[in-house]
Amino acid sequence: MFELTKDTIEQIKAVIIPEIKGAAEESMRAYEQGARPEGDNNFDNYMLGCTCWCSVYNRLNRELDQHPFFTKKTYKKVMTITCPNGEEQLKFYVSRVDEEGRVPRAGRSIKLQLQEQFFLSDEVQGIIARSAKTVFVIGYDISVTGGLGKITFDMLSSTGKNHFQSDTLYTFEEEESHPIHHAQPEEIKHPTVTREVLANSPKEATK
Repeated sequence: MFELTKDTIEQIKAVIIPEIKGAAEESMRAYEQGARPEGDNNFDNYMLGCTCWCSVYNRLNRELDQHPFFTKKTYKKVMTITCPNGEEQLKFYVSRVDEEGRVPRAGRSIKLQLQEQFFLSDEVQGIIARSAKTVFVIGYDISVTGGLGKITFDMLSSTGKNHFQSDTLYTFEEEESHPIHHAQPEEIKHPTVTREVLANSPKEATK
């Protein structure tokens, strides 16, 4: 059974998790900028997911550049991260995932890789599942109603054509990752002045 080593977990917590949380905070603030007086929003979950993904990618692309523990390889905006895990090398991705199933929302290249494995024999799939070719993902879920939810380390597999499943191997606990449920803007301390308010206000005599 695959397990993350303590050192690998601590490195992920120290380096990668803060970037995911920072991206989520930025994305929620961007979403709130689209709020309308009528109560609805010009943006939706799709916009939130795209914004968060872009921020996560750019943050990690900078943070992991020549990093002493993590190495990265990017191709067409797909980032593959490699690091030591005990005596082996671990390769994984970072992706927004479905809240319940923990399967990447988009992740086309990841799913194509999984789909190719599905057509292999059970014996070969078993070998892959125990090798460095297994598809691992640090998954995070985010929504306009719940903000940033769980961050998990998952092992993905294919169960059929265009059908996938995720097995969570490690959950970065809420008290450790401080998930965001609502990124509220700074409270305004003074009332908003409108033309209607000014028109109805008594005029003060000037000194």
